[in-house]
Amino acid sequence: MGSLSDAEKATLAEIAHRLKRKALEELAAVAKPDTLLAWYRKLIANKFDGSKFRKSSGRPRVDEETERLVVRMAKENPGWGYDRIVGAMAVFSPDGHHIVAASADHTARVFPFVTLPEVVKLLAK
Repeated sequence: MGSLSDAEKATLAEIAHRLKRKALEELAAVAKPDTLLAWYRKLIANKFDGSKFRKSSGRPRVDEETERLVVRMAKENPGWGYDRIVGAMAVFSPDGHHIVAASADHTARVFPFVTLPEVVKLLAK
């Protein structure tokens, strides 16, 4: 007999869980009771790992138009920080541009020792 498929393992694991360890020790011929119960634990862990609901990891990317607007505001207002740009976008943007400070300061993580106006100069080159 060859190795079992995942579906066969899942079926055996369900049956093993219902039988409990004592009955399994008497009946198990395909695999050891510990193996069958381990398959069941893995089956349950996979069922509840949340992978069905995960679409992608991390925050969605900021669209290019919003990025350009952030860069333009930073160029026009070199003394402003990330929070001020985010606040200005919320107040002055009728197009519904929404951005968070974490997105606005993404470049700060890429260039940790460079200020926002300097990053804008680097990006403009």
